[in-house]
Amino acid sequence: MMQKQANLLVFIVSLFLLSCGGTVIPTNPIQEMKTEFESKEAYTIVLYDMDLQDGVYKHQYKIFDLLDGKKATVTTTDWKDVGDDFFLLHEDDLGMEIFSKMKDGTYNHLITPPGFTHFVGNSNFGQWSSIGAMSDDDTSAIWQFDPHNENAMTVESELALSGLTITKGEYEGYKDRYYLNRPFYGMHYNTDTTKYGTRSHHWFIMRPFFYTRKRQKQNFNKPYDGAFSYENRGGGGFGK
Repeated sequence: MMQKQANLLVFIVSLFLLSCGGTVIPTNPIQEMKTEFESKEAYTIVLYDMDLQDGVYKHQYKIFDLLDGKKATVTTTDWKDVGDDFFLLHEDDLGMEIFSKMKDGTYNHLITPPGFTHFVGNSNFGQWSSIGAMSDDDTSAIWQFDPHNENAMTVESELALSGLTITKGEYEGYKDRYYLNRPFYGMHYNTDTTKYGTRSHHWFIMRPFFYTRKRQKQNFNKPYDGAFSYENRGGGGFGK
């Protein structure tokens, strides 16, 4: 959490210095998509992949469009250039929701586990299983995407949630963090491993090529040419 706060501080200070110095601030693809998707009813943007290509940081996103609250379509964007500090801000967020539009027109800017904004807890996509729980309201109840709903199974697969256990207690914990305006990465198994995000063992299994590429490119580190110039940013390396 302290690393994440430090990343956010660097991002904010960098934006301030760049604006004061008259330098063009790198394009923010999330802000661009927010404008592009203004007419959409509800959606979620998931950070699907990250890379460093020819000295330029890149993001790739999955867009989950929610239609009438009952069905979702999924599209994957092309690689989008992002600024160094924007990349730094989100280096822990692989597979996470980084922006969502709610059905009431409001926006969720918080880092959120995949599917928690629109799909987990939505009876159109699944249900809380009380098997082994004392009641339907028991915090040990487990979320299950409806196996008879093809669209729900597609959503589960595209969110890379297959094989993860989500309890009602965890979901309630996420909502508590949301109301407190704090990001949620799930359980911290140790000081450097979380249930969700780049530091997740689940994502390490689901996306092995990402982590191989990350190691080959020295955790995507590169010298800064602008307001900051670190030879090695440190942190953010899986399992470090």
